[in-house]
Amino acid sequence: MLWSQRLSPAEKAKRVGPIVVETCDMAPNRFIDWLRREQGVRLDSKIANFVRVEVMLFIYHIFDRLALDALGAQGRSVFMDSVFAQLLASLLSEDTGIAALFQQLGNVRQSEYAKYRDWFPKSGKPTRDTLFWEFSKKLTGMITKKEPAEHLELLLALNVYFSSVILSVLKKTDVVKILKQ
Repeated sequence: MLWSQRLSPAEKAKRVGPIVVETCDMAPNRFIDWLRREQGVRLDSKIANFVRVEVMLFIYHIFDRLALDALGAQGRSVFMDSVFAQLLASLLSEDTGIAALFQQLGNVRQSEYAKYRDWFPKSGKPTRDTLFWEFSKKLTGMITKKEPAEHLELLLALNVYFSSVILSVLKKTDVVKILKQ
């Protein structure tokens, strides 16, 4: 491809969509394994499915933010509609009921996460109302069925864990580069 050619949002979705699908497939299961292995947390199947969906929706939201920054509102809409269709097709092929939960909670989480402007706290600022912190609080409450403040160590571990997962995916793939083409 010539450097002067720009990819359309639909073409970008064809390239990035599989990365989103793979990340949404891999990350929740690795996270649940990490919880069991490193934190000694065992989840029943119902809670595990909710955790899987929450992790998928969070990852989807991260890619949505990246798309908005790189493509603008209109391009982001085309891109994310295509990525959503790819992700949903993958979930439906598994027939686990997760696809329905993903659809049910999708818009709710997108609206909720959109309120948190910053991914992480700025230097010297509180963590409250930042995307990764609020997501970690949500998961901690879901996993422990208690107030997240009662499990500060787990809350902090989740914040670090998901920060490293997202940064690792972005470093190992050309997502940002593709979005900006």
